[in-house]
Amino acid sequence: MHGVNFSYTRPGTFEIVTMFPVVWDVRGTGLVYCDYLDAYSIPHPEDPVLSLLVEAQQSGFNTAIVRSELSRLAVPDPYGTGNDLFAETANAIRETGMNVIVGGFWTNFWKVEHNDAVLEYLYEYVRQTALMYDGDVIGIFGFDEPAVKFLENPDDGYRWLGMVDDYSTQCRERIGLPFTSFISKHGDNVSGIWVPYSDTTSVLNRFSRFLDMVTLNMYPVKNNNRRTRTFEMSTDSILFCGATNLLPSPSPYYEVFCDQDEFYTINSTDGGCSFRVYEFIWSHDFEDFELKLSWEIDLPFVPTDIAASDFRASDTGARAGGNHNVNGAVVLWDSLSNAGGAMVVYFDGTDLVLSPLPGFQCSGIAKPLAFCVGETGYRWNERIFDGVIGRSNTAILGVYVDGNSEVFVNVFSRREWGGFQLDIRNPLQISDFTPDRVIWGRFWGDLDSENWLNNNDCGFILLKENGHYITARPVSGEKNWILIPEGGTYYETLFGTNYEPVSIFITREYSSELQWSAGIDFISAVFEDRFIRTRSSEGAASFDSLTDLEILGDYTEIIAASAYHPDKRYGDVLLCITDAGILESSSSIQSAERAEFIELQEVHYASGQEIYSGARVLNTRRPIRAGILLDSSGICFTASELYWDYYDIMRFDVYSMCFETAMDNGVRTTDIDNCVFANIQSYGRHAFGLPSYCASQDTMLYMVTVPLIKGCRGLVFYAMDLALKSGNLKSDGSLRYPNLLQNWGPSRDHGNIDLVGRIHKSIAILTGNQPGGGPNFLEILVNERYGALSDEIAVNCELEAEGYLPQPQNSTLNFLALEKSDDGRILILVSNDSHYPVSAGQAICLPGRFAEDYLIHTYGGFSPISETVMRRGAVSSMAFNNNQSNIGLVLDMSGMPAVSVSLLELEPTFEGGHPGGSTFLEVQFSGGGSVNLRFKVTGIDRSTLSLYDLAGRRIETIWTGASFPDVMEIALSPVQRPSGLYFAVLESQHYFISRKVMMFP
Repeated sequence: MHGVNFSYTRPGTFEIVTMFPVVWDVRGTGLVYCDYLDAYSIPHPEDPVLSLLVEAQQSGFNTAIVRSELSRLAVPDPYGTGNDLFAETANAIRETGMNVIVGGFWTNFWKVEHNDAVLEYLYEYVRQTALMYDGDVIGIFGFDEPAVKFLENPDDGYRWLGMVDDYSTQCRERIGLPFTSFISKHGDNVSGIWVPYSDTTSVLNRFSRFLDMVTLNMYPVKNNNRRTRTFEMSTDSILFCGATNLLPSPSPYYEVFCDQDEFYTINSTDGGCSFRVYEFIWSHDFEDFELKLSWEIDLPFVPTDIAASDFRASDTGARAGGNHNVNGAVVLWDSLSNAGGAMVVYFDGTDLVLSPLPGFQCSGIAKPLAFCVGETGYRWNERIFDGVIGRSNTAILGVYVDGNSEVFVNVFSRREWGGFQLDIRNPLQISDFTPDRVIWGRFWGDLDSENWLNNNDCGFILLKENGHYITARPVSGEKNWILIPEGGTYYETLFGTNYEPVSIFITREYSSELQWSAGIDFISAVFEDRFIRTRSSEGAASFDSLTDLEILGDYTEIIAASAYHPDKRYGDVLLCITDAGILESSSSIQSAERAEFIELQEVHYASGQEIYSGARVLNTRRPIRAGILLDSSGICFTASELYWDYYDIMRFDVYSMCFETAMDNGVRTTDIDNCVFANIQSYGRHAFGLPSYCASQDTMLYMVTVPLIKGCRGLVFYAMDLALKSGNLKSDGSLRYPNLLQNWGPSRDHGNIDLVGRIHKSIAILTGNQPGGGPNFLEILVNERYGALSDEIAVNCELEAEGYLPQPQNSTLNFLALEKSDDGRILILVSNDSHYPVSAGQAICLPGRFAEDYLIHTYGGFSPISETVMRRGAVSSMAFNNNQSNIGLVLDMSGMPAVSVSLLELEPTFEGGHPGGSTFLEVQFSGGGSVNLRFKVTGIDRSTLSLYDLAGRRIETIWTGASFPDVMEIALSPVQRPSGLYFAVLESQHYFISRKVMMFP
């Protein structure tokens, strides 16, 4: 099994090529990268990913998968027509000498037109570009996880199998290249226990029968969930609190769209009250996550209410110039005082400041009723302008009542030179309508339009609890606002026939929008047993589109509700305070809409009597955020704190097992020349928002090496997450990708920044490209000069004080041992597949060899102790049937870490391929049936070379004597002995070596 070749026919020739593919999956990395660079006005080459692949090639990668450029098209044009980004990318990679595996199929059996076009395209591409570049096309990538589709749609299961079978056959027969697909499902998690699928239900078994290469998509990595965190704090003095973006993060963090929020409080004091701002910080050793008081100011009055921007506030400054423009702000007012008493806290470009809102006509007698902080003037079309991806300005809407009880509206905006100004010509009068609250958001816009994001997409909703509402929208091209509907009327029934909800809040979706976009806002409300949200997709002022979902769960009353966006969901989830505790929706709200109901489940370790809009506690590329709850013991943030102190055991449990399953039940059942790949990915792909945590260096090496030990012949690395979701820091301190592409969080500073470099280092170790060199483990696997040692020659053993005992049935330490035929060099790849360090006494033994005859080199992972050890207990006279010796070279693996590997080279210190100071015996067969026995003996004991029959009887003593420096040869003539199987045994008081001898006349 070990060391078998992966062969293919070079396109356009009859030449058979044997190679060991080490593959980097490019996916859409180049396309996404170019989009980012264009948006930030950063010059870039036509294919910026090529430099990363060149670096990968220098580490030992020899192949790249190219597929996204075709899969993005509805129906690819024939090869050679029009602008062909796929061919440009593939050819550029091949020009470097790297091979390519090409693809572009959709995992959809309804998309026959697209997939047939991809097949024809690839056929022509392979045929017309054969032998044009140093790199070849060596395979076809088919589908993304058809096994998942099989399980999700069991009634169509055999259609998925048929699709894979059909295109696999066509690619193999027509194009002449092996075919692979990602396969991920091997079992299920039942009550926390991994239950593998049976031989008859395993989709891995089913699909591998139709594939030339099985790409296992298991993602075994270090866990990086978030946990709920309560910050103990005295809340008795807190009058108001919340979270928004008040302080810009230091560069380069602010280059990501989703800047980190701050938590603020208004606290009563002996002399009045104060405004406090807390930052979310990690301790220096990243062991603790805290709230740090960073700014405090005394207020000149005690506010009766406040209004603040929420999780949608962002830093929209010019990236190229490093100018911050934080749109977060908090307005404080006393409803019993005049309008001039309203104050605003905001960042003025240098620091946080507290200043009054500007005065206006009758501001001296008008009373403030309500405020709302939002944004205005968002301009999307200025994509290439000073590195700005979107520009907006803080907008504050205020509702007032004058001395005649007339209600009117003013809008304020930030001035470029600081402070605020009126953003409206004249106050907007309201008749027969007094709003209870005001909400800002991007509730309008045609999502299918290329210019779906513009100034008019955003606005304010002035709302009464009964569902009546008026909208305040900016006038396009003017510095003015209007109320809609005009004429003093209002719209009715914002939430249909439902009114007086428990809570009203904003939820947000992102769908296919770019990651740095403003998002899609919904006005959402929770009633007794219903969740309703609405927006206008057609750009109309009225809201005439409702989603009405029943809320299910083990509760009788919802007290308050809001929403937040956890990492591993594709959208916002509903968060509720109920009489049964803190509950949240089991899926995202968007997913619940498809199911037509929302089901609530318990949020563990969370408590609170009040609920607030979510907070972004970390800098991330996606606007994930934590929920906020407040009670007497402190402030609780749901899903806020990252922790990474244990491995994802479930995935590691099945990791090595999946390779065995694929090889035993899939690959071996077909006559196709198959191979298996391991698809290694950094976790965090859900919502692409989680700071990437990669396993330790030893564990990364384990992930790369285990497939080799299991007999697999290839590696695939998921470039999308590795290239675009890590720090990618080079040895000179520069980044492989710009700051704006990185996932921000403690991983950047905690040693897990460079996932790409870590992968490169692991491959460099396996290919002998690390500094200082070393053996090319991968090349040796397909090198005919190296032979795999059986468990008679290299065996697991238990080591105790009185010696070692072979245990070939023990698979605690899985290993592959290869010996070079000409010089006796031995390479051993060892993996500890368990989740615990190797216990004392676990070792690997090479019987009949001596530790003094080898230098032990460790090129990766754990370094064992080597020694020469006697075999425990007496050896019976029949022991030669098991080819065992009384003595052996033992590699003590005690203490080897969990899920880790050890890459070893045993360098002989002797010449001629045999140990100069060791006893050995070998049998050589020559023409005519004659047999030569070559042997050497060492030590002070007298030795005997004898011939035994199958019954274990000594039938002849061939030689007896003491040690000698040279190798002795004795010929056995078949004429003098009956034909059959014999055993040649070389033994003394301290060793017993047996070899099989076959006699022919």
